[in-house]
Amino acid sequence: MGRYVESAAYFERAVADPFYQTPAVALTNSGTCAIKGGKLDVAERDLRSALEREPDNAEALFQMASVLYLKGDFFRARAFIQRYEGVGQQSADALLLGRNIELRLGNGKTAQDYTRRLRDKFPDSEQARSLDTPGAS
Repeated sequence: MGRYVESAAYFERAVADPFYQTPAVALTNSGTCAIKGGKLDVAERDLRSALEREPDNAEALFQMASVLYLKGDFFRARAFIQRYEGVGQQSADALLLGRNIELRLGNGKTAQDYTRRLRDKFPDSEQARSLDTPGAS
């Protein structure tokens, strides 16, 4: 809804509540909102906290890869996208992010593998179609 600052207080309250059942989910959602609000350091902090509580949280792993990519830390972004894949997850967004990370690292062959997987597994996705856009990266 675009109310990132306002949402932060709700996430903080949920995480602070000792009876709240899923603090890793709240932290992941907080991190995701912080990304959308352009607060990358806050997003990284919350996502790290989520992963400390739940190391195989696929959404937190993907969002952490996204944050690090946006911060230009491509090597560490790669580590998180690999962890995401390691927990058995695949999505068009993650494959596109993996491709873009590898391109930034200068690994054309690995980027091509991500491209192939994206086109094979999600041929009708917006992400696959974006590969056909001139200058897509």
